[in-house]
Amino acid sequence: MNLKLNRSKMLAALQVVGGATASRDLKPILQSIKFVAQPGKIELSATDLEIGLTLTLDAEHDQEGCVIIPPRVQQILRELDDEDVELSTSGDTICIKSASSEFELATDDPSGFPDLPKGDASSWVTLNAELIREAIGRTSFAVASAESSKFGAATGLYLEILDGNAVLVGTDGRRLACWGMIQPKSNLAKTGVIPVKAVSILNRLLVNSDVKVSIGQNDAMFQTENATLYTRLVEGKFPEFRAVLPKESPNRTHLLVSQFAGAVRQASVMADAESRRVVFNFSGDKLTLHASGSTSGRSRVEIPVKVEKPCEIAFDSKFVLDGLKPLDQSSQVSLELNGSDRPAVFRQADRYLYVVVPLVNAN
Repeated sequence: MNLKLNRSKMLAALQVVGGATASRDLKPILQSIKFVAQPGKIELSATDLEIGLTLTLDAEHDQEGCVIIPPRVQQILRELDDEDVELSTSGDTICIKSASSEFELATDDPSGFPDLPKGDASSWVTLNAELIREAIGRTSFAVASAESSKFGAATGLYLEILDGNAVLVGTDGRRLACWGMIQPKSNLAKTGVIPVKAVSILNRLLVNSDVKVSIGQNDAMFQTENATLYTRLVEGKFPEFRAVLPKESPNRTHLLVSQFAGAVRQASVMADAESRRVVFNFSGDKLTLHASGSTSGRSRVEIPVKVEKPCEIAFDSKFVLDGLKPLDQSSQVSLELNGSDRPAVFRQADRYLYVVVPLVNAN
């Protein structure tokens, strides 16, 4: 097999598919990517046995062949300057050539590469890829780490599909980010908790088109125009997020995202490094933010706001900023206050909701 390839396009494709490869703890061949050439196209595949990804590229050639691409090929393509490269194989060797460079690498026998896992694709739902990408950006940051979560299922992103509508939820027990039109709980909904690794891959696959989704009992599949992603679902029961959502509070204020985020960042400069605690004092027509650290000093920042009732509440400043970062900085977000010891709620339009548990002892 001897193919001429565009360096940038091939590198970008290998980087996406490489996200599904295994860590060094599993079989060495699972750290590599299967490369299959067919007339008019190239198919790249990778799996860690829990996740499987196949990406198809259009290509102007009439050759057929199969080779295992070692991880070092990506490093080679990153370092080359020439856009035109040649990939050839001979026995158990793969060769990468450019106008001024040549690399030879040992490769594995393609017959040792496992078949990609296949899920239950009996029922598909088509969703807008751009909206799902937005939803991932507004929720995935709140997913619990494996070390901190009391709920194993909270280490993934919850996906619920009902009547063509999708709801995504991420939580670590101290905050909860939700995107989508929340409907009453229904036994007809398709639900699953998607592993963070699969969410990251899916986010890179989504472009301005549709994505087809199929959720089974133990796995899920996603199809775009040129890719198929399979993933096992995270085991365990996801927290009952509807039960912890505060009811809408009449004590709310509307904030310009960029102005509010800037004030939080300024105040947090002097916050204690461990707690990142900033106190938010809402009173009349202004919000005063102040923070202090045992060795750093103190800060005080004011911005104009309007609020129905005075309220003083303390938050982890990073949690607040995490929820504001994915929003349009020129937009407004509403903040609902339920008391100094009750979770506060950020809302935007009908689709975005972010609940943050306050730090104790605001005074």
